[in-house]
Formats: sequence, structure tokens, C-alpha cells
Amino acid sequence: MMNVLVLCAYYLPGFKAGGPIKTIAGMVDRLGDEFHFSIITSDRDTQDTDPFPHIKENSWQQVGKAQVYYISPTDKTIRGFRRAIVSKPYDILYLNSFFDPQFTGTPLFLHRLGLIPQTPVIVAPRGEFSAGAINLKKPKKHAYLLAAQMVGLYSKVQWQASSEFEKQDILREFFRCPNGLRHHNLKSGGAAAPDITLAPDITLAPNILASSNEELLPFGKYGHKPLRIIFLSRITNMKNLGYALNVLAKIQADIDFDIYGPVDRDKDYWYECQRLISKLPKNIQTRYLGPVEASKVQKVFSEYDLFFFPTKGENFGHVILESLSAGCPVLLSDQTPWQDLEEHNAGWVVPLSKPEEFRKIIETLAQYSQEELSKFFTGAARYAYEKLDDQEVIEQNRALFYGASI
Repeated sequence: MMNVLVLCAYYLPGFKAGGPIKTIAGMVDRLGDEFHFSIITSDRDTQDTDPFPHIKENSWQQVGKAQVYYISPTDKTIRGFRRAIVSKPYDILYLNSFFDPQFTGTPLFLHRLGLIPQTPVIVAPRGEFSAGAINLKKPKKHAYLLAAQMVGLYSKVQWQASSEFEKQDILREFFRCPNGLRHHNLKSGGAAAPDITLAPDITLAPNILASSNEELLPFGKYGHKPLRIIFLSRITNMKNLGYALNVLAKIQADIDFDIYGPVDRDKDYWYECQRLISKLPKNIQTRYLGPVEASKVQKVFSEYDLFFFPTKGENFGHVILESLSAGCPVLLSDQTPWQDLEEHNAGWVVPLSKPEEFRKIIETLAQYSQEELSKFFTGAARYAYEKLDDQEVIEQNRALFYGASI
């Protein structure tokens, strides 16, 4: 059985970091009988000060189909990571970020210096190269991109793109240097040689979730009056809650709008959202209900008529699939791979440049009868389970590891 060593900043039982946790958990669930997954991750959830209860820090333990090493903050050093990495035999090193200095930068540095086994390396950027993501702290990210390219830190890695969307993001941001700069070989005397043509090794392997359950199809779900809309994601500039609030501010219909998710470290953005909430008209009733445990997300979505998610960019968007699988259609920006929702009566995709289109859709749904809404509930769930049971996606993920081992 092939051994895959996974490094990711957060994993189960954590849930506040969102999609990446579900990505790895889904992969372990679907492929854990064929591959042996070992996972090095933090001993606590994002922004938490205490470790998870009932775990052993800095040692391996069984979690589902995987062995997990919960590394403590004091062990997040070059020496600590090396000790954890070399404590398990592995055939492939699988990194789940590009910009994470600890869980990606450190193992790549160790690999480059030959201080850990020289196995194939897969890097999954997890949406970090999307236009919306790269524009947050853009100068700092572009400086790191250029430095990483110049020292060849990623020169021998295989890339995973979860969609054609993300593949183009990787090509644009990493294989075409920032600010128009290009790699050069320096001849004697400092003269620049012709541009090097970079040959990217990018494998398309869409994200997968844990096994589906057809019994959850919401054939008995009915709409609400007033229309119940949910926003469920981390409260960050990237997820664009402020945009959603500005759209709702101009709606005439009665709406119940509930906000779920952990507040990001950038508290200023949440303060701005709170200011926008305070100015909403009386017909828009808004509540902030905090984070939701992973096991309860689908149940929460099932209680709403619409998921409003004008995100600035998602490489996949697990939360979108979770909403759909609960029979909650999605009103979505055009910055995700989910472009065909309307064809399946599963939702709507609108460019962020057209806030008025978002408003019109919500106004229309608020006037719909229960029967008119029910076709979207069923359409969303059917579409989700078609995606969950897509054997081609499973095969692409399987091929990701077999291909890297050659």
C-alpha cells in the first residue's frame, strides 16, 4: 500500500478553517482503503488557544482511516517538523498550501537540503492563487513568489489543481512571474540570457467529499415566509460578506438573513460588516450566530431557502457543495468553478460587477410560492449527489498519487 504523508495546517476535529479540512477528510474517506494516509497538522483549530481535548501532542494516533500527528506550537520549528516527518515512512509528500511558511515552506526547505527523504512532492495551493486571494497582501505574496522561483524551491514539485479554473490561476501567478518579471539565466558579466520556458507539472484532481447519502435528499422541504437566507463561511474580506450586506440593503422584500462562521483575525473587516448590519432597513432581519461544527453544517443549511455567497474566489468551495447537498440552492459569484448551477435548477451565478442582478434574484425568490421554491431545493440536492458520486473525480485523485510516484 502506498504511503502518503500529508501536511496541512488544520485537520479534524477542527472545522473553523473550512474547505481544506473537508478536502483532506474526504480524500481519506474515499481513498483510505487504498492508500495509507499519515497527516501532520496543528494540535488546535485556527485562532484557538487550547489544543483539542483527548489528543496526544507530538505523537501519532489513529483518526478514522488516517494516522495523525498533532504538532504543538513549540514544536513548529525546523527541527520539530523534521522529527515528525522522518518518524513515518512515506512514498509521497503532499503539501496543502503554497504560502504557509510552516506546513509548506519548512518541509520544502528540508527537502531541498536533503534532510528528509527525497520522495515526490505534490503541492495543492487550495485556491491561494485565485485573483481575489492573491490581491490580499499582494506585494508580500508577489515578493515570496519571486523569491521562491529564484531559489527553485518549487522546481521539482507536482502541482494539483482542483479545477481548470485553478490550473489557470497557477499558470498565471507562478509560471508567469509577478509584475511582468521573468526568470533569466545570468551569463558571465551579468548579461541576461533568453527567458527560461517553465514546464509546469499540473495535475487536475477535483476535491472530493466524504461518501454521499441519498436518504438526505430533501423531497419534503418547503420554503419560508419571509425568505430565509444564509451566509456561512469565515468572516473575511475574501468571502465578501460586506458585498452581500450592501446588496440586501437595497431589497424591498422581507428577508431573514442569518450569518454563520468564525470571525477572521482581521477584526476591522468584521467591524465594517457590523456597521453595515446596523444600517440595514427593518425588512432585513439579520443575526450573527457564530461558527458551526462540521458535523452540523448540512443540518443548518437544510433550514434555509438560499445560500448567498458572493465570494471573491474559490478553487473549489466545499461549503457550496454542502449547501447544495442539504437542498439549499446557492446564489453565487462567478469566481468559482460552479458555473452551471442554473442548468440544474440548483442556483444562480452572477458577476460581482452586477450587484443589481443579485438583488433582482433575491426579490424574485421572495415572491415565489412554496411549490416554486421546491424545484430548486430538489434540483440543488440532486446536482450535489451527482457530483459526490462522480467516479471520474475519485479516479483523478487516485491518479494524482500514482502519477507522482512514477
